[in-house]
Amino acid sequence: MQGVYQAAEIYHYGFNFRDTRTESAVLMNAADHLGNGGRHFLELACGDCPYAEVLMQAGVTYHGIDLSPQMIDFSRARLQAAGLSADGILHLADMRDFALPQRFDLAFVLMGSLHFLDNAEFLRHLDRVHAHLNPGGLYILEWCIEYAPSVEQQSDWTEESPLGEVGVRYWRRQRSALHQSFDERIEFTLDGELVASSTDIVHLRYPNEFALLLQSRRPQWEMVGQFNAWDLEAPIGDDTQAINRPLCILKKSI
Repeated sequence: MQGVYQAAEIYHYGFNFRDTRTESAVLMNAADHLGNGGRHFLELACGDCPYAEVLMQAGVTYHGIDLSPQMIDFSRARLQAAGLSADGILHLADMRDFALPQRFDLAFVLMGSLHFLDNAEFLRHLDRVHAHLNPGGLYILEWCIEYAPSVEQQSDWTEESPLGEVGVRYWRRQRSALHQSFDERIEFTLDGELVASSTDIVHLRYPNEFALLLQSRRPQWEMVGQFNAWDLEAPIGDDTQAINRPLCILKKSI
């Protein structure tokens, strides 16, 4: 059975709940008002590139990197079908050690994708992002900080698609309290039949730990802020139950 990151089309429909137009506007607003105002964006772990079409139509020069050839091929075909050129903008690369000739004004990583990296890999990744940003560039991380203790979590949802009803089951259980590592499993069903699944080991980082890791990379980075639910007017507060899809925004300071 194929893994979920190889099942690119089903993945695209399974995670189709995001308001990519509104959230693309948030990215551009952040670049304008918190960053250097530039319009060269890089998406890490870009997957099915759900934001690329909206951003490119708004005049952004978009690039994305991902480890999955299936995701890259699917995204390239999807952009071409929308009448957009995908030549040279989607790169098969590892976010821990990527090297591109371009430099960017904003980088972003979504849906907790940095949980796949342990702390040493995260710092390597942070150094690579820093090397690819222009002065004053931003790095926006979605759901890459865990604000409440977690032992086990499960979510199930369905999305209608041209393929049929796509079901998604997400499950995460603690593997090691010492290392804050978890087993994470994602399953896709199509009209009730299991069609793809993946199990990975992920690593959670809590606010104080994230702050210490960032401190080890000062003065290269500045913490701009942490915001809830893609709302730059809603800084993270003490009510952890209300936190959903939080953003952490870093800025390249030197």
